[in-house]
Amino acid sequence: MNRREFSKNLAAAASGLLLPQIASASSGRIEPATHPTPALREFEKLQFGVSFHFSMNTFTGNDYETGGVPASTYNPTKLDVRQ
Repeated sequence: MNRREFSKNLAAAASGLLLPQIASASSGRIEPATHPTPALREFEKLQFGVSFHFSMNTFTGNDYETGGVPASTYNPTKLDVRQ
């Protein structure tokens, strides 16, 4: 079984387990929020956010990587995700 087949099987299994729960939880009409939650207010105080994304482009310097380089090229040796 390759990764694509594994992912497809995993998604099918997960949807079989989760869909009944989602359907029963959302049997009523879902309305939009009428006011911001405390968590959203705290997030808005930050005024901006950042997301760091590493991909093959990070290590090849090619913004339009087509997948022609070996997977071993992706090698973040000094990455500290706790910072």
